[in-house]
Amino acid sequence: QTMLDTNADGIFADCDDECRKPNCNVRQTNTDFFAVRPSALRADAFTKVDWLAQAEVQATFAFGDIVANGRDRWIVGTKMGGGECRIRGDGVPVQHLHQQ
Repeated sequence: QTMLDTNADGIFADCDDECRKPNCNVRQTNTDFFAVRPSALRADAFTKVDWLAQAEVQATFAFGDIVANGRDRWIVGTKMGGGECRIRGDGVPVQHLHQQ
């Protein structure tokens, strides 16, 4: 439903679960789940940051234009604490779980 919003170009989760509104500058964008309109990304969005070692840091830079333009939307209540950037939480439509 969020991608039906013509003012949104990306849906993200942040590793600190702090973002609630557009224009949210985060330390790290989660890479377990994201949805973006390809037309909103620069052709070199990921190749220009391939020198960065961590996927979440690469994603934060790659999606920076979407966030800077306020066309970002955020999944809230992901409970990512504990030093791991993994989506989980009651009522969150996307989960990153490891079965033992």
